[in-house]
Amino acid sequence: MKHLNHAALALFMLPWSAVAEFMPERSFGDIRLSQLSSGQAYYAGLFHIYDAALYTRGTAANEAPRCLSLTYHVPLSRDKLILAAEKTLRRQGVDPNQLQPQLGQLHGHFRDVAEGDRYTLCHLKPDTIQLFYNDQEQISLSGENFAHSYLGIWLGENSISSSLRAALLKPFPLQPSR
Repeated sequence: MKHLNHAALALFMLPWSAVAEFMPERSFGDIRLSQLSSGQAYYAGLFHIYDAALYTRGTAANEAPRCLSLTYHVPLSRDKLILAAEKTLRRQGVDPNQLQPQLGQLHGHFRDVAEGDRYTLCHLKPDTIQLFYNDQEQISLSGENFAHSYLGIWLGENSISSSLRAALLKPFPLQPSR
């Protein structure tokens, strides 16, 4: 019982992070998007890993133009980010090898994240995805269905977090992604 009390006390002593503040609107070149929704991602239901915000023109969550912004609350290595992405793609029935060379190029621009770092993925034009790290563009890639497949990690069926997906797609009726 004594160990249980110490464990419970340790949980309450963890640094609880606040929810990230996202701008209500963001501009990407000449494209202006509004924040449609937001949500949080947790590991094991306890540890707050990142906050996410979905930006669109309000037409559809699964079509361009749209951006997904992730603000991290814990440090993570780029290898863990890549592993989580590829594991989710496989769970969704997508073979990461079929997304090459774009997947390798995108992941080649990943960096370790620290608390407060932000990644933003933008699908502004059909079949184009841009990666921003702390608001600095890292890479822009084209490829048939690559943007849709990669954003599907968060917005598609069998996503990285079903509760995060539900929060991000709340304004839309949930339906199978294409």
